[in-house]
Amino acid sequence: MENSNTFGICTLANHVFELLTGTINVNATVIKINSENLSVNGELCFLTNLQAWKNFFTIEASIYSKCTSILEYLLHSRGQTFQRGTNEEIAETVFRELVAASAIWHLRIEKCTLQKERVCVFLNRSHAISTAITMFVSNNVDIFKNQYSDKSFSLKVETDKESDLTNVRLCLIRDVAENLMKLQGCKISETSNNKYIITSKSQSKTEDSYNRYVCGVVKNSEANAKEIKLTWELYLKEKKIKLSESFKQKCSTINEEINSVDDINSCLAQAEIVFELLAVKPSRTVFIKSNTSSDRSVSNTKGVSFIFYNLARISAIWKKYITMQAAGRYPKLTDINNVDFSSLNQEEEWELVYNFIIGYPDMIRSCIRYEPDFELYPQTLCHFLGRLCQKFSAYYRRIRVLTEGGNHQVPAMTARLYLLKALDDILLGALKVLHIRSVPSGFYM
Repeated sequence: MENSNTFGICTLANHVFELLTGTINVNATVIKINSENLSVNGELCFLTNLQAWKNFFTIEASIYSKCTSILEYLLHSRGQTFQRGTNEEIAETVFRELVAASAIWHLRIEKCTLQKERVCVFLNRSHAISTAITMFVSNNVDIFKNQYSDKSFSLKVETDKESDLTNVRLCLIRDVAENLMKLQGCKISETSNNKYIITSKSQSKTEDSYNRYVCGVVKNSEANAKEIKLTWELYLKEKKIKLSESFKQKCSTINEEINSVDDINSCLAQAEIVFELLAVKPSRTVFIKSNTSSDRSVSNTKGVSFIFYNLARISAIWKKYITMQAAGRYPKLTDINNVDFSSLNQEEEWELVYNFIIGYPDMIRSCIRYEPDFELYPQTLCHFLGRLCQKFSAYYRRIRVLTEGGNHQVPAMTARLYLLKALDDILLGALKVLHIRSVPSGFYM
């Protein structure tokens, strides 16, 4: 059985590649990972034509006269005889082996289909859902534990003395990088040989042995010039003023546990700015507009508010369940190891689990590259959060989690509550990586 820190759809693709070719290639894009139309295209797919695989592993020239497909290649490499041209029979033989081999993988294959010259791989959804939700709810911190325990890094920031907002961005990029490293088991140490200085200058005097990681500056979009007047404090103040009107409308409904409206205002304003500064690739310039609500460079400037809103939705459902359970209206929640997740059979539920729970570890890994060149992609995490909330919002509007029926509906309700718990953990964990503190959920309800 695999270790939990290898959990993810990319690991499954690597397993399939290794089984078919007998070699290891962790960047074999010949196997496509799908994210939509999963019921038709499967979770993975790949072309059978052997020519499509030649750039990913060494194929002797003589093989092409004996095999035309990767399926035939597998049988040939094992000395099995086959009759060329009988594609369906060959496919069925290989498909049975794939399904059997996946029995010890975290993600098991249910079936494979041959669609013209393409193989579509379909996962065992029930097993994948149970494995993913249980793993995240029970032990989500350990999913990345010790993955890169042999690596250590030292990160510093070269202060941008002209632009306070640029300097804030550099510090945020460093902090997010360190969070990603720690999450994956790396050590942060000044004595490390892997030293990087986060800077906005392509040329300047840096400390010996530090490699330069150049980031884009923050510009004023109206002047199309580096923002040198607006400081973090002034920009934060502007954001808080813009938010104040909506706060006035919500003050009467704010939960009693919220002690400071100003604290919420400040938290939301900071979160919006952090999202603006990180939702753009580090090497690119961030454009801001002071005193306006539009921003030409950030894909979704109100995305962080939408994230908080959906966190509040999840929190409200759980609070209602706890209240109803205390009143005897709902049974005590079943231990997660005894939950039957087969009731999560809606396509939206599978897409949430597959893309955002199973997909979370791979997404986190894709936010940072250690070699051959060091690279950061915090914008990937921002976009992931936006997509997750869009998908969950549609699910929330259509599916009723807390049921009013009899005991026969309790298993589905229990499974959905744990689904929401896993999504909640992922949302909060991702915000923590971005150094974004969530506002109290009562503000949105």
